[in-house]
Amino acid sequence: MNIKIRNIYLNLNKYPDLAQTIIITLCILKKKFYIEGLETLNIKETNRLVALKKELKKIGVIVEINFFSIRLIKYYKINLKKIIKINTYNDHRMVMSFIPICLLYKNIYIKNYNVVKKSYPFFWKDLKKCNFILKFYECKKKKTNKKTN
Repeated sequence: MNIKIRNIYLNLNKYPDLAQTIIITLCILKKKFYIEGLETLNIKETNRLVALKKELKKIGVIVEINFFSIRLIKYYKINLKKIIKINTYNDHRMVMSFIPICLLYKNIYIKNYNVVKKSYPFFWKDLKKCNFILKFYECKKKKTNKKTN
C-alpha cells in the first residue's frame, strides 16, 4: 500500500520545543502544513515564529504566522550555488532545527552555532559520532565604511 500524505496538521501545544525541527523537516520534504499550539514560542530566547519566518524565506519557504500558529504559503526555487547564512538569534533551538537542511546543502551556514552549548553541550560531538561530516566556519561581519567627522 502506497499512502501519500499531502497536508500536515499538528497541534504542538504540549510539545512546542519540537516545532522548529518538525517545521524544517516538513520543508525539506516539501509538505504543506499548518501547525498550531505555538503560543509559547513567542516568549523564548527569541520570538521563534518570527525568526523562523525570516530564516525560512532564505531557503525558499514562505510561511504565514500569527501568535499561535504557522502555515505554509508556498515553496519557491532558490539559487543553491549562493551561500545562505542562517541567523540563530542566540537561540540554541534555531541551530539544532536547521542542522538537517545544512547537512543536505553544503552552501547553507549557521551563524553563532555554538549557542547549542546552552542546552546540549555535546551536540556537535554527538553528530560526529553518528558519522556526520561537519565543517565549522566563522561568519565574518561585513565591514562598513563609516565616515567620521
